[in-house]
Amino acid sequence: MIKEKKKITSYNYKKPLKRIFYEYFRTVFISFIVACVITTLLSVHARNEMIKNLYENVEEQHRIEKQMAEQFIKSNSNLLDDIKNKKYSICMHVGSLYETIGDDEKAQIAYESAVSKSKPGDYRAYYKLICILVNQEKFDEANSILQRLVDHPNKKLIKFKSRCYIVIGDKYYSIGKFISAAKNYEKADFYYNKFKKKDKLISDSITNRIVNSYIKAADEIVKMGYNSDAVRYLKKVQKYCPDNLKVQYKLGIILSDSDPEKSIAYFEPLLNK
Repeated sequence: MIKEKKKITSYNYKKPLKRIFYEYFRTVFISFIVACVITTLLSVHARNEMIKNLYENVEEQHRIEKQMAEQFIKSNSNLLDDIKNKKYSICMHVGSLYETIGDDEKAQIAYESAVSKSKPGDYRAYYKLICILVNQEKFDEANSILQRLVDHPNKKLIKFKSRCYIVIGDKYYSIGKFISAAKNYEKADFYYNKFKKKDKLISDSITNRIVNSYIKAADEIVKMGYNSDAVRYLKKVQKYCPDNLKVQYKLGIILSDSDPEKSIAYFEPLLNK
């Protein structure tokens, strides 16, 4: 008697061992990917919320500080009276109060008095005064102070001058005076390079400021039709970053009318890359 072959159904079907392992690992892998995606999205959201809260907290803190400074100044209207005869610490505090409420002129008076009482080698009051002058676009006065401080091998002085020239450069950049910005950034670079041990992050930051300023200056000058000056500034950029493809492209475009051979020399490396 022929034994009837048992019909295979979904209830009695036995999967091969390999297929069971395959499906198991596939499920685990998919679950892992989904978990990673969800975790990443949650972490990005948490980071954004943290940054948002941080900015909100900073703004709120600044608002509170400004409000407190305004109240203090209102209740002590004679803060600047006889400021020249007051102690260094008081002058600095008064300057900080006026700086907080945005009264740069009165802050300048207080910081100038603090500068006159500064000890040799202490440049805190000088830096505060420079920042206030720059904020008012009193660049000549700020530069006059920096020039009066004779250079000598002092780390505090070198750091102070580097920071000041960055502040001046940033202000020039913000008002669209890119050549002046670049020149001040170069001064900052000159002083910062006096350090034997340099922080790469700071060094790169200064270099990037110089490069961006000269590129912006070149773009503006090209619009006015002064191509030769634009080329000169872009070549300065090449000293800082010779492999910058964007600068090579700009040089190639500018020189395409006046000097086609040089223009091709700039374009050829771009085509190869």
